[in-house]
Amino acid sequence: MDEVTLHSDAQAWIPARIVAIDDLTPGIKRIVLRPHEWRRPRPGQHVDVRLTAEDGYQTHRSYSVLSPPGHHGVYELAVERIEGGEVSPYFHDTAQLGDDVEVFGPVGGHFIWDGRSPALLIGGGSGLVPLLAMAAHRVETVATDPMVLIAATRTSADVPLLGSMLGWEERGNGFTVLFAHSRLAVPFRSQDRAGRIDTELIQRGLSLLAFPQSEFICYICGSNAFVESVVSMLLSLDVSSGSIRTERFGE
Repeated sequence: MDEVTLHSDAQAWIPARIVAIDDLTPGIKRIVLRPHEWRRPRPGQHVDVRLTAEDGYQTHRSYSVLSPPGHHGVYELAVERIEGGEVSPYFHDTAQLGDDVEVFGPVGGHFIWDGRSPALLIGGGSGLVPLLAMAAHRVETVATDPMVLIAATRTSADVPLLGSMLGWEERGNGFTVLFAHSRLAVPFRSQDRAGRIDTELIQRGLSLLAFPQSEFICYICGSNAFVESVVSMLLSLDVSSGSIRTERFGE
């Protein structure tokens, strides 16, 4: 499976080969898959990954695509280890370069950044993954609309692509990242927060956008509890529910 072809019209499970594995954080691995047929993802979409055991048992899980659309021919996934899970332990403990899995997608049409509007991105833990794809796409397309990413993790070591985000911000072309680290007693930087995301940090992000709410979109991704909390804070700041898009996972 050395060649990659563009997709046919019909959606189907497609064989995909693992071509790279590396650590993004202590608990998240980057898995790079090269599918036999590649469908260009849109920033924010996900793919389903299916594993088949020797006895024929199958299981699958959805993973947001980490790589932007410009990474032709591959899907980069960020797989967080879930204790007791059926799929993530395979990628963390067993998977080898050259192993084959199956993928379906990319899919998803609501949680997508079109690249043509200011955006406030708020993610918790592995919920940062689709937002990072949006931010990387902004960099690759040299978009000029402002984008603010608020990243919530336990510590700075738990932030995937930390160096990339800081580098994008240093370019000074309208991308800003703010961190909220729940396990730190002192902020990572003076503009960040030691503790969980709060209304003050979100208000700071909105101020950095400097656009009326009718012209920007808020993307929120994380656990159910995380998303509900952030939505509540946005509404308390008079952000219209019509400007909010959410993607959630877990309990």
